[in-house]
Amino acid sequence: GRLWCANGFPSGSKQLFMIDKYTGDITNTFFFPDANLHHEYRFVSDWLEDGSGNFLFGTLQGVYYFNTSSHQWKKYSLGALKGTGQENEMIFSLCLDPVSPDSILWAGTNGFGLKRLNRVTGNIVVYDITNGLPNNVIYGIESDHRNNLWLSTNNGLCLFDPVNLTFKQFKESDGLQSAEFNRYAHLKMKDGTLLFGGVNGLNYFNPENFYSQNPNSATVITGLKFYNQEVGVAEKIKNRVVLENPIEYSN
Repeated sequence: GRLWCANGFPSGSKQLFMIDKYTGDITNTFFFPDANLHHEYRFVSDWLEDGSGNFLFGTLQGVYYFNTSSHQWKKYSLGALKGTGQENEMIFSLCLDPVSPDSILWAGTNGFGLKRLNRVTGNIVVYDITNGLPNNVIYGIESDHRNNLWLSTNNGLCLFDPVNLTFKQFKESDGLQSAEFNRYAHLKMKDGTLLFGGVNGLNYFNPENFYSQNPNSATVITGLKFYNQEVGVAEKIKNRVVLENPIEYSN
């Protein structure tokens, strides 16, 4: 019987509200700890619920975890790069790892690439343009049925394989609304369809359409050489006919 709502406008406090969905009354208010950054963007960029019913928030100041039972907060600092200040903490998007959702969280940043956070150990791995990302601004992250991640960026759409660490970029020539996507605009539907919004509209697609479905081709012999010389039909080699029929009809 509860609804949850977060605010976090450029000015003012950053709060999480618990609301009675039948009466509409606010039954409890929880303040984001140490949330003191004022910015033109809204404080909460993305919000996930994990398998235990607890919340993960991507914010302008890193990732916050909220236990909906104990009402306790935990903050994960993703500022893995030194000397970059608070801007390095700015998170635009979150995605639970499709294989290890209880421990691994993916975070898209505003200019510092894709970050892989192990929530158990606190270890952070950063992937950026030096690893193959088309751009270091990651607006949206969604997983597909093959456990890969799709990333909307400032330079097209990117398919990322977290196991083999490979990146495949899609551009305007592939049908994108623009090379530039935008924050707060991404969704995975129940049937697996992915949606990403950008500056010129919306792209939606079934990820399965982008994986190769071509069967293995049969091996076809098209020619025969003997001592690097082409052998013709009925031609004798050392007084022996090697090809009685065209090679494509020979056994």
